Amino acid sequence: MPTYDRYYELEQSLQAEPNLIPSVELYGFQDAPIYTAIMNRLAQALPTGEPSPFSSQTPGSAHSILVSVLVYLQSLIAHEFNLVPDATLLEWLRMMGTQLRVSEYSVLNVRFTRSQDAIARNIPVDIPLNIEVRSLYQPDLSVFTITNARMEADQNTVLVPCRLSRIGKPPNIRQGEFSQIPRSLAFVDTAANEGIVTEGRGAEKLIDAVYRTRDWLRTGDRCVTDRDFQFYALKVGAAKANVIRGRMPGVDGFFRDLRTIAVHPASYSALVEAEINPRRMKDERLAVVGAEIIPIDGLVQIKVLSTVSAVEAFNLAATAITENLNPPHGVWGDREYDKALAEVLEKTRGIYAVPLVQLKHAQTNVPLRELDIQPWQLLEIQQTIKIEVQP
Repeated sequence: MPTYDRYYELEQSLQAEPNLIPSVELYGFQDAPIYTAIMNRLAQALPTGEPSPFSSQTPGSAHSILVSVLVYLQSLIAHEFNLVPDATLLEWLRMMGTQLRVSEYSVLNVRFTRSQDAIARNIPVDIPLNIEVRSLYQPDLSVFTITNARMEADQNTVLVPCRLSRIGKPPNIRQGEFSQIPRSLAFVDTAANEGIVTEGRGAEKLIDAVYRTRDWLRTGDRCVTDRDFQFYALKVGAAKANVIRGRMPGVDGFFRDLRTIAVHPASYSALVEAEINPRRMKDERLAVVGAEIIPIDGLVQIKVLSTVSAVEAFNLAATAITENLNPPHGVWGDREYDKALAEVLEKTRGIYAVPLVQLKHAQTNVPLRELDIQPWQLLEIQQTIKIEVQP
């Protein structure tokens, strides 16, 4: 039996691309006109002049039911015929060896510390596999160790990779959020997450696999254009990548033979460089750098509907920022970040105006408009931002 859901998903996604050449319908079958034409033909008088015995237009008549079934069966044949282009594309993808990527868990680094009792008595501490560390803020969220680790007598801390309990893209995770350790974990004082190693992902959709295969064919397994570099950076798992010509962090001047790839998360830099190096031109210099995150806070004033409380307004604004502006979202080197923030908030249901946006560097307090923002930088609004609800 055909997997119609994949055909429909592919067709709807391709139709949503305004720049693609529209596909031609192979069989333009219309149920209502065909049914009407057959019924009218049956209702015509006989050659002898006698009225037709099938002149009744009642839907419950025998000939009406028979015609309805015939038209329905013909429409099914037409539908199958019109799926041929999509079926051809799917068979071509199968021949190319395209596989749908499976969903993955996010992996975080969690630092465990030895208790004072263990330090005083020189007791080594083991961190077993599959130890659960719960979130301090989200009761249904936790991480599990994915390897065994050990703190020797001369070690007070150890960094252990852990997988998130939810599959797919991680939610908004705070530094040090995962700190609730089980009581059965002896001689461990504290635990705290320090960063995301790899971001998880949901199961790949068919249309994403189509675009990925198309991009692979466009690159020809080499890196020449900016799009080639970006494709291979995203291929290894980076959530965001930017290609910069002639410039790199920490170096003044412009170099015609230099191409810099900024990657987020920064932990993917080595993987991206290893993927691109064999495919780039030998006479071109390459620099792969992790995205520099600029912490932003300040004051934002919003106006909300009368039915929205202050707490709800803050949650609405925080969700909009997390899902549209904070990395991996947002624009590289965005010098109009305050305007983008206002636009995102005004599009949020329940918020109808943003009269004031005053942003600054969260650590240096330098106003946003005075910052020299570079194309390898991403801005991230911190939890210290103040959101005021105006009457």
